[in-house]
Amino acid sequence: MTRTFSRLAAIAASLVALLALASPALATDPDHVNFTLEGCRLPVGATLPSSVICDDSQYTTGNLGKSWNELDLVPYRLTADSNGPEQTWTMAVALDAEDSSKPGYDVISAPVVNDSHSDDGCEITGVSAEKIMSPGMGGISKTRYRELTVHQAAGATCVFDYYGRLAIGSHLFPGSSLHANKALVVDSDTITVSGIGAADVSIPVKEIAPQELSKNMSANQGSAFTWSVNKTTSPSEVNFGNTCAYNDAERTTQVTVTVTWERIAPQGGSGDITLVTHVFATNPAARTITVNVSDQMYAGADQSSPLGLPTEPSSCMVRT
Repeated sequence: MTRTFSRLAAIAASLVALLALASPALATDPDHVNFTLEGCRLPVGATLPSSVICDDSQYTTGNLGKSWNELDLVPYRLTADSNGPEQTWTMAVALDAEDSSKPGYDVISAPVVNDSHSDDGCEITGVSAEKIMSPGMGGISKTRYRELTVHQAAGATCVFDYYGRLAIGSHLFPGSSLHANKALVVDSDTITVSGIGAADVSIPVKEIAPQELSKNMSANQGSAFTWSVNKTTSPSEVNFGNTCAYNDAERTTQVTVTVTWERIAPQGGSGDITLVTHVFATNPAARTITVNVSDQMYAGADQSSPLGLPTEPSSCMVRT
């Protein structure tokens, strides 16, 4: 009986060992590490640097203001101050991805070490691909996040930079704000703010301007010349911020108004029709966006009879 029990115990121990090898290791939570999550509050009218890293003075734990719009890359910064031993830990950075079928952030970049702000002994040993948790944190439909594994020396301060992209349609996100957060990893599909504290760095949704695409079209029949006249402004909109709250708030700015015109010669006989179409793209983002556009014209009142005119897309660089 004793021999049989020992044999069963050995078999059970072997099974436990095999299961341990087959299962992924659980994330190790940070030990005595304090985290600070900040986002960039871009000054009104400023453009985003190509590095997607803002000036240190522009990072805040509060609301990021109304300089951010659809397709902007919003810089975030995570600071990890260790009061514990040398260790390797895993946590997550997260962004609101979707709620009620309305998009929030559609990209979260892989965090990188900010060497100029970090002590020696800060190393990212692993970053997961983008993950989606559904339902998401804070009652939203979906949360977008990345798991971050870091080896940190005892007492070191480590700073990490990353960004989130505001999706087309994010100005429709329900509620008052789009949130960024930090979280602990529960398992391969779940993260939580429990044990690390919610950060809730937010952007007010009602201030986000959408990307816009519009067009106009004119037609002329006969032998007369056709004139095409357009007026554009740069920037397309001006925001002076809160001029009541700050005495030094900007109250004037330079706006360039450009008027272009073209005279188009008559085409063929009096029965020919000249069609002129203008397609306009308005980019409210604080970075340059490349837009590819194409246009198809039809005969009649519906789209059943294409005219067969050239519809090769054209490309342009658009910025505010």
